[in-house]
Amino acid sequence: MALTLQLNIDGKENLVRMMDKITLLSSVDMEQFFYVIKDWFFDSQKKIFKTEGQYLNGQWKALSPDYAEWKQENYPNQPILQMTGALYNAMTSDGGNTTTTIGRKDMKIEVSDIVYLRTHDRGRKQGKGEIPQRQFLGTNPVMLVDLDKRMQKKLNELLKEQLT
Repeated sequence: MALTLQLNIDGKENLVRMMDKITLLSSVDMEQFFYVIKDWFFDSQKKIFKTEGQYLNGQWKALSPDYAEWKQENYPNQPILQMTGALYNAMTSDGGNTTTTIGRKDMKIEVSDIVYLRTHDRGRKQGKGEIPQRQFLGTNPVMLVDLDKRMQKKLNELLKEQLT
């Protein structure tokens, strides 16, 4: 089972205006901008995991004392959500469980075989035991400003190429 990640940006007027400018570049397809978005996504995920959620929307809840003790004995010094590294690797780079497909008009980042991805991102209140939400998927204003700057930089590079 694969999870397809979609980025929906609502109310981001600067990006909308920038995308309007991009359409004026008739010889440029969206593929170049999708590579910018892909790099931004993976860089953002690295920051989210490095700060244990703080970069996105607040510090992840600490491990329970019993689980923290077990994890330290079995997986010493591994951060939250990084016991084996599978989830971290899937969310921060292509390859392994992650495939990025980029075309002229669309892009897709697919993560497969990480069955607990959604459980950790959203949390679980019932069933096999409670797991607190430790969100790593999403955006915030700081992240969108970073994306805006990267897109503007690429747009400027392409406009400069068109004029020379």
